[in-house]
Amino acid sequence: MQFYETDQSRGFRRGAKWALATSGGPLAAVQDYPWGEADFWGDRFHATVLERMERSAFWGIFSEDLPDENNRVLLSPDVRDERGLAVPKLVYRYSDETDRLLRWHETRAAESLEAAGARQIYVAPRNRHTGWHLLGTARMGDDPASSVVDGDGRCHDVANLFIFGGSTWPTSSAMNPTATIAALALRNTERLIAARRKQEVPA
Repeated sequence: MQFYETDQSRGFRRGAKWALATSGGPLAAVQDYPWGEADFWGDRFHATVLERMERSAFWGIFSEDLPDENNRVLLSPDVRDERGLAVPKLVYRYSDETDRLLRWHETRAAESLEAAGARQIYVAPRNRHTGWHLLGTARMGDDPASSVVDGDGRCHDVANLFIFGGSTWPTSSAMNPTATIAALALRNTERLIAARRKQEVPA
């Protein structure tokens, strides 16, 4: 968590959490990711496994990805479900600021491994297939013009519709969101139960 808080001198806001892990067993030592494509089959196979297995570690960098109005959920113009309705289309790319954040952390992580005596250092491509936590798209807030639900998860447009979950978050963090999602769901459920006799119903 050393580099989690904002330091404007780095050229970006917020930060990231680092997690150190081993590279895994024999098969993990010869996968394309994170090592990159390499010709290690055949004569080099055993030597490669012996070089890497139980002698490798990697930093996982979990960054805070700040809101970007260009990231959104649309209705697909050409893909339909079995009822003929347009399916959701997710539009996402990380911003230039997030790119600067990740590059800075990748460089610091490589420096730390070099200082620890690493013989080889790989900066792996950003992995689309890791444990993404899907947050946002039903943002909570006070203003119906810029949010979907209020602080209790009640939809601004449909009085008896509540959304509890990570979709209501205005921004992510670099931490696992599960405990916060559960805490918000519990709080909002208790408030919903307490106000159940005064529940509005659309006409």
